[in-house]
Amino acid sequence: MDKLGHNKRINFTADRKLIKFPRFRFYKEHEYAGDRKFIKYKIELVAWCDWFVDSAVLLSKYRLKCAVFIHVLLVFLVAFRLSVALYVMIGIRPPRTLQKFRFPAAKNWELVWLLGSAVTCLVGIVALLRNRPTLVRFYAAGQSFQTISDVGGLRYEPVA
Repeated sequence: MDKLGHNKRINFTADRKLIKFPRFRFYKEHEYAGDRKFIKYKIELVAWCDWFVDSAVLLSKYRLKCAVFIHVLLVFLVAFRLSVALYVMIGIRPPRTLQKFRFPAAKNWELVWLLGSAVTCLVGIVALLRNRPTLVRFYAAGQSFQTISDVGGLRYEPVA
């Protein structure tokens, strides 16, 4: 340790990466011009901080981001496919552009899947934003439960 109490020994290994991130200070300045008061909001760069992060953590977080992104895309596609059924359930006539697609009637399991997937996606996004391992476990459990529950429902049924 040096005089300031910082640890001078830095362990550089192959599986650690250096990430630099800025640290800012936000503050207000009051200015007066005659009888008017102006408030200026200012941002000042204080320092650049270093973080050493395991590359395995970065790879896992990247994979989680990819999984959540693909899951969100799938939820939007299924919501688009079920949009006519959702309009009918609410009691509103669907727009003509959606009626032209002539989607088959929605089944109950599809609506349940859509609701469960939307909740699972929200948990995954919150897990990414807050870096909480517990939320990542909830996301993984919700995703695996949805996969197991959908095995019986993925049959192709021709529309008459």
